[in-house]
Amino acid sequence: AGSSRKLLTCPASQPRRCARGGGGAEQLRRGGADEAARMVPPAARRGRGSLLRRRSHGRVRLDAPGASSCAARRCRPRGGRPTSGMRVGGRQLPAVRLLPAPGFQVLREEREPRAMRADVRKRQPRRRGAMDGHELGGDMGEHVLLKSSDPAGTSLYCFAVVTPQGVVPPGVKEGYEQSLLDLMRTKQLGIFQCDASGVFQGRRASKGDWQSVANTDIFRDAWKQVQQAGVYRKHDWTVKADADAVFLPQRLRMHIASMAPPPHTPVYLHNINFKFHFMGALEVLSAQAVDVLLGNFGRCIKSFGMAGGEDFFTKQCLDASGVGHMTDFSILDDKYTHSKGWHLFDVSPCENDAIVAFHPYKHAHAWEGCYNVSTRQSKPEDYVGCNLRWHGDACSLTSKLAHEPEDPETTAGVVAFLRK
Repeated sequence: AGSSRKLLTCPASQPRRCARGGGGAEQLRRGGADEAARMVPPAARRGRGSLLRRRSHGRVRLDAPGASSCAARRCRPRGGRPTSGMRVGGRQLPAVRLLPAPGFQVLREEREPRAMRADVRKRQPRRRGAMDGHELGGDMGEHVLLKSSDPAGTSLYCFAVVTPQGVVPPGVKEGYEQSLLDLMRTKQLGIFQCDASGVFQGRRASKGDWQSVANTDIFRDAWKQVQQAGVYRKHDWTVKADADAVFLPQRLRMHIASMAPPPHTPVYLHNINFKFHFMGALEVLSAQAVDVLLGNFGRCIKSFGMAGGEDFFTKQCLDASGVGHMTDFSILDDKYTHSKGWHLFDVSPCENDAIVAFHPYKHAHAWEGCYNVSTRQSKPEDYVGCNLRWHGDACSLTSKLAHEPEDPETTAGVVAFLRK
């Protein structure tokens, strides 16, 4: 009886630990020039016998079905050069392109017909199902792009996704996104200051709390709507902005111009100095990067799953697909990355002239208050203190102002003019 094989994706820095004793696995240098996503045998579909299983932080388990099962389901190659010698049960399997995340490699696992086999090199029994250490392929690493003498343009196509009755934090009304977009559309602010814009419909996240929502499937559908509309192809950059992000497109154009990205190139922007450097409140991709993302969505879903946030999924997919990035940590100020003590309606962070977008502001008064502070139409000290605010007010943690009983409810938290 021949041995069967499994495929595992393991961190390149810890192949032995991941393999549980499969010595001899060659380490793959992070960011090296290894050929992208080498070919491995595919599984036909999800469920039992599926090729890919999602694990935390990009670790993926690959379960290759038997050759007869794959042949019966008419598995087909997905392009590229097949890996030589990949045979299961005496048959050659078709090839599929796998997209491992940066820092991960694909190793082969041998399953012996016997329960144990001596490992002479280690002089101890070898576990059933241990790695044989044969490297099948690895990631492309992350690609950093440099300034170009002939930079890309700064034309922006911007879109937002409205989620009726979405997941909200305490004190925030369901459906707030629509009221924010109505404000932006009426005053031509936010995404409506871009060269072209679109608003697409989402749906309530299936699970998650108000700081972390499993929404990859929702934004997959939104990107499909972007693809169907086709407007992004007419512009240099596509910007996905959250409705509760106070976004200043003219600042983004200035930032892009200063970075001087290469033209007609798949590139996206690292936007914040926090964890994996890419948060979903403001995602900036070149039109060519959008093409790559849309073309590889299916493979990325099989590689990484859809259990987590869409921003991490998008970054993984872009990196695994060979899309380069440039970095500007002043693109986004996100309160979720701040230390303890921040307030959801505090407009004080909006004083920073270098920031392109401030997030989150989940009430029309707070959103407009942040916009006014960022454009110097008002100051944080003009607003009521956050511990003294009325419902719906914008506020400031640096202010000591308070409401008087006779104050009108239409102040939106701006009370300085009432005290003069």
